[in-house]
Amino acid sequence: MAKTRILVPIDETELLRILYVDNLWWTTGRVPEAKTPIFRRWDYYKLLETLDNPRINAIVGARRVGKTTLMYQLIEHIIDKVEPTRVMYITLDDPYLKITAESLETILGLYAKYVLKEALSELKETVTPLMKGT
Repeated sequence: MAKTRILVPIDETELLRILYVDNLWWTTGRVPEAKTPIFRRWDYYKLLETLDNPRINAIVGARRVGKTTLMYQLIEHIIDKVEPTRVMYITLDDPYLKITAESLETILGLYAKYVLKEALSELKETVTPLMKGT
């Protein structure tokens, strides 16, 4: 028998709180030092070469090999060049966000309305969404 997952809509205020906790650079202007060790792996430099490419890149690997650290290092690099609010990090397997197509649309709408303060369709400058799956 298949399990049915009942999704309870999460409050928009709670969604924004989670986003701000996961994207501290929106308020501090920096990625916390503890999340960005000085050591840079080869993958970091390879991904830097692809940042201006509109294609989607996937970072895959076993658990606890440094994928999230790599993402934070890339975020640190990006916010040295753009307004920190123009970089959003989402963990797709966050148990509180319960990501679905609908909730992702809600999250992007909240990000546009309360963080960017402009509609995504009106953007003229680059915004870099970074999403981490399982």
